[in-house]
This record gives sequence, C-alpha cells and structure tokens, in this order.
Amino acid sequence: MEVLLSSGKRNTRKRIVVVIASLFFGILLFWTLFSNMLIGLTLPRVVTEAPTPGSLDVNFQGTSSLRPVLEVELFNHSGEKPTEILAREGDVVQKGQLLVRYDRTAKEQQLELEQNALQKLKLGSKQLQDDYKLAARGEDVAAIEAARNALESLKLDLSAQEKRIQMLQTELTDRTELRAPFAGRVTSVLAIENIPSNGADIRLLDTERGMQFDIRIPADMAAEWMEGDAIKVRTLGKESRLVEGRITKMEADSGNESNMPEESAAMNIPASEERQAAKEMVQVQIRITDKSLRAGNRVQVELTQSAGGDTLILSRKAVHQDRNGFYVFAVQSRPGPLGNQFYVSKNYVTVIGEDDQSTAIAQEFWLEETEIIVESSEPLEDGQRVRY
Repeated sequence: MEVLLSSGKRNTRKRIVVVIASLFFGILLFWTLFSNMLIGLTLPRVVTEAPTPGSLDVNFQGTSSLRPVLEVELFNHSGEKPTEILAREGDVVQKGQLLVRYDRTAKEQQLELEQNALQKLKLGSKQLQDDYKLAARGEDVAAIEAARNALESLKLDLSAQEKRIQMLQTELTDRTELRAPFAGRVTSVLAIENIPSNGADIRLLDTERGMQFDIRIPADMAAEWMEGDAIKVRTLGKESRLVEGRITKMEADSGNESNMPEESAAMNIPASEERQAAKEMVQVQIRITDKSLRAGNRVQVELTQSAGGDTLILSRKAVHQDRNGFYVFAVQSRPGPLGNQFYVSKNYVTVIGEDDQSTAIAQEFWLEETEIIVESSEPLEDGQRVRY
C-alpha cells in the first residue's frame, strides 16, 4: 500500500514539473515571437519590384529662341540730322542700298568755301608764273630764286587744297548717306527725321548667315552627333513645321558640376530630383538659314534614343546616384532563427538610358527574380535589415 502511495506522489510531481516546464518554454516562445514581431514593426518598410528585360525609347525635347548669327548697328558719325529715312523695319535690302539721307547743307557750304579758296590760289599761280619769267630775264640770282620758291610753294598749296576738296567730296557722300554694308533685313529703324542721333540709326541682320540658337542635350544623345551634322528643328507657333538646321558648335556644359551627396541614404527623396542636376549635358549651337524665320521665334529639337540589347528596365525612382555612380538597393535574404530575414544590398549599376518613368540598366549579373527596392518608409543604408 505504501509503495503505491509513494509511486503516485512521484507521478504527480513529474506531471507538475512537466506542466511548469511547458509553461516556461511556452512563455519564453511567446515572448520571443512577440519581441521579434515588435522588432519587425520597427524595421523600415520597403516596396520592391523585379527588373524586366526589354528596351527603352528615351525621348528628349528642348526648346529655345532664335537669335541672329550676325546683326550690326549702323551709325552716322557726322552728327548731321537725318532728312530722309528710306528703310522700314522688316525691309529686305541689298548690299549698297541707300537707307538714310542726312543734311548736306554744312558739308556743301564747306566744300564751296574750299573750292573758292582753290580758285584764288590758281589766280595767284598765274601772277607768280609771270613774276618768275620776268625775274629769269634778269641777272639777279636772288630774285630768280625767290620767284622760283614762291611758285613751288604755291604748287604745294594747290595740291593740298585739291586733296582737301577730294576729302570733302568723299565725306559729302559717305557722311550724308547711310548704305547697307551687306544684303540683309532691317530689324530696327532708330533714326528720326530732323533729329540728330548719338547712337545707331539702323539695325541690320545678315540674312545669308541666318539664325542660330543654343540648346542643352544629354551627353549620351549628343555623342551620336558631330559639328557640321544636319538636324531637324521644329518651329513653334500657329504654322509649326520642320526646318533643317546644322550643328555649328558642341561643348561640355559648364553647369554640369554636380552637388551630389558623398553617400546617398535618401530613399525618401525622389530619384529624378536627386540626380536631375547631376545629369551630364552638352551645349549645342544650331544654325538655321531659313530666311522666313525671325529673331525671337521659338523652336524645338526632338531626339529619340533606343536603349536596347542586354538591358533590364526599372522604375526611374529605383535608381540613385552618388559620386561613385549609379546604384540600386536590392533585397537580400538571409536565414534567421525564426525564418528568413531581409537586408539591404547596395549595388552599383550601369545606366544605359532613362525617361521620366523608367531606367534601362546593363543586365550584367542581375537575375530577373532579383527584388529591387523602389520605395522606403525611411532612408536606407547598405546592410540594413528591412521588412516588406
């Protein structure tokens, strides 16, 4: 009987120990799971996408305003007032065509005075010649020499006076008329009749040289062009049409200096804004010889580039940039005590092309099933644990 009682007590104690142990491990498991859940809730939440193979057509549109290749200001330096303005704004003129006439009164009066002075000198010349002939008949050497010197001096005065008259005659033409130095179009008439001007009277555009404009083009697109290449340009306005332009200059844009951060931990900043200023651009100058175009007309250049081959397509906001280049954040799975855990992996990529929505990257070592982080609830760093 005592043996049975002692055996029952031992069994009861065993059950109690088992129950207590089960409760302990159950509570331990509960708190472990609960703490992991709490930790998981504090992790950054990410949204991912898988890159897809394909090609991307990148479109570029840039607008600018036309300006003359050569536009000159024409002056009249005589200071005389305009008496007749023959040119009108918009007129097409030929080289040498008369544009403005100026007051000739003062120049004509001065020329008349100089011509009268020349006549007086010529009258004096006849008298000196007679004096020289008379002196030459005698034997007075001093008188002969004096008469000869007087005659030679008068000849010099006559020559100088004739040159002075020629200069006045040239000025009478050049400084009382304003003519077109080349064929072109009058863009502005600044002269006012009967009012002297201290500045330009006419602005003249060289129509043979045409118009030009500058535009900034992405460097990867500009690499397909060279100076001298023809390029299609669209005029904007009511009568939009395509005209042919020609590239006259290409140079690296001085505004390419970037203000990128050393390290980008900015998943909460849109990728398009993050590298907008960092995109390498090329300044391109294009000339158009279409004579119907005017300064100030708006024009547009449209370019398309296909990024194909072994490329993967991602959302543009998934690709970021720092001073070392372009990169993406991928999700990397690692085994944990309670299942797989997910960590951020920063990977540099080669960008082939991009538009406003998508970016094409070189396939390289990427697999289609790789998950790329597109959005994050907070900034991320390489190796950081996340949830999704």
